[in-house]
Amino acid sequence: DINEKSSKGNNILLFAADNGHLEIVKYLVDNGININEKNNYGWNALLLASQKGYYEIIKYLIEKGADINEKDQNG
Repeated sequence: DINEKSSKGNNILLFAADNGHLEIVKYLVDNGININEKNNYGWNALLLASQKGYYEIIKYLIEKGADINEKDQNG
């Protein structure tokens, strides 16, 4: 199940974005995973990729409609 989450609320898209795996991110998004899904801390794939400087993932997620105005639990 691609929507299964860890105890911290991370799904496979969040893990892939956080670890710089562009091809996995593309596969998941192309197969319908929620691009704006958040973990327990309010972080989504775009925020995680941005924090680590994974520019190709950031660009791809924005092109696919990731919400650039999302905020984490701290605003």
